[in-house]
Amino acid sequence: MARKNLLTLHEAIVIALIQNNIRRATFDEIAAFIEKRNLYPVRKGNIPLARQVMIRSTKSKGAYSDLFTYIGMNCIELRDTDRHFGLQLYNALEVIYKDVSSHFAPPPKALKVVDIELRMNREIELSASNVVCIISKHPDGRSSGQKKYLYVLEHQNEEQAIRLYTTNDSFKTLQKTLDPLNEHLVIVNDSSIANVRYYQYTATKTLSPVNGLPVNIKPQEIHFSGSPKSKTNKGIFDLVQNHFNNRILLEKKLLDSIISNKDK
Repeated sequence: MARKNLLTLHEAIVIALIQNNIRRATFDEIAAFIEKRNLYPVRKGNIPLARQVMIRSTKSKGAYSDLFTYIGMNCIELRDTDRHFGLQLYNALEVIYKDVSSHFAPPPKALKVVDIELRMNREIELSASNVVCIISKHPDGRSSGQKKYLYVLEHQNEEQAIRLYTTNDSFKTLQKTLDPLNEHLVIVNDSSIANVRYYQYTATKTLSPVNGLPVNIKPQEIHFSGSPKSKTNKGIFDLVQNHFNNRILLEKKLLDSIISNKDK
């Protein structure tokens, strides 16, 4: 079963507003922050995220009117933060945000690639958080020798899309370059790297892409073999994925406390 979002959209909106000193931001600014942090990656339909933020925070039959205030110019702010939520909890969340911001959106690294769409050599700035997977097979399943296919999540016309690049760098080089601390990317086998945010382990010893990723290019499934090495790789994948999820869940626990005490 594919893993759902760890945060609801209104929780992600709260986190986006908390990182702003005045607790206020436009729908576009909130959407950009949520996208950067990958706080709400699994979405239905083709509605731009900024519009989803607007609907959730200002409409939704008034369900979140005690959390957000619409102040015009496509802008909202947190409502009565001192009185309803407790400033200490907000400050705690801000400390967590400062500590983990680089974890969710690590600095981009320069990488020389071939752009499949443009059919040209390029040097791109690539963050590990945007790499869905790196696989040594062509999208149609054919072996590609030393060539590695990078499935990268990008923004195109206010929507997300997966773009393909290739490189001849080794998996170890790519891992070390893009994610030296192993916070997002795991070498799963001799021909695959997977991002723990975008893959879910299934009962059939398979890593499957989570639901909600753009459908323009479908990332491939990744298989574990029955060898001792594959068991080690799975253990590493589980460890990194749990570490990633716990970073988000810590924020969620504080958010739950804030929201549950908002009327006290």
